[in-house]
Amino acid sequence: MRALAAALLLAPGVALADPPRVALDAVGLTFALPAGFEAQRAAAPSPDLLGTWVRAGAAGEGPVVLQFAAVAGALREGTPTVDDLAAWRGSDPFAFDDRAEESSWQGLTLHTRAGTALVNGRAMVRVATVLPLARASVRLAVFAPASRGAEARDAFRAVLASARGEAAWMTPAERIRSRALLGVVLAALLGMLAYGALALAVFRKRDGWRPARAAALFAIAALWAAAAVLVPRGQWRVLAQDVALAAVFAHRGWTLRRRA
Repeated sequence: MRALAAALLLAPGVALADPPRVALDAVGLTFALPAGFEAQRAAAPSPDLLGTWVRAGAAGEGPVVLQFAAVAGALREGTPTVDDLAAWRGSDPFAFDDRAEESSWQGLTLHTRAGTALVNGRAMVRVATVLPLARASVRLAVFAPASRGAEARDAFRAVLASARGEAAWMTPAERIRSRALLGVVLAALLGMLAYGALALAVFRKRDGWRPARAAALFAIAALWAAAAVLVPRGQWRVLAQDVALAAVFAHRGWTLRRRA
């Protein structure tokens, strides 16, 4: 049997199909649906329910249920408060004895709740987290009988790893870039103030600073236009333009002071 499977995988023209991707357009989220899950239409859907998918089990064994639901309000970073935890329990059909865990999504660390509930004498597990999307916070939850707990966790991790959407939080790398950009902007502003102070305090009685100022303004305009053309859109363009401003003001201020 193993030899046959290996032969099929290596045979020309035989490829494993990628899992289908599901788009939740209302919240701007897509994810890959794990094998064996099928969409289930809710008999009385609630407005916040975005979708439910079910993977059937053996005879007499409960299914694994995957569910996405919108969460009211913006999700805050850090340790959730008591009120925040309502987002993890909002769609729970039963009371689970939760324990806190961590999950990773698109470079972000998310608070995750894993718990067990006793339903009609049988144990049920649930793993859930909330994705901080730009459009809305979205709750991902997977329910299953305790006997299928490992399967439920595998499905949860697979969906979370494949989920893609615009996040409302910044990743650690984005925070570093944001702080660096803020530093450059502040440096450029300080350079502008220093140039203005030099022009007013030292060179206001001299005619020589006027052509120098004109040259500085021309250089600023040229570098600004070059940055707008050569640098891609986004924060890197702003960074290049601010560096140009700081460089021009620093150079012109030093040149004028030497002439004085």
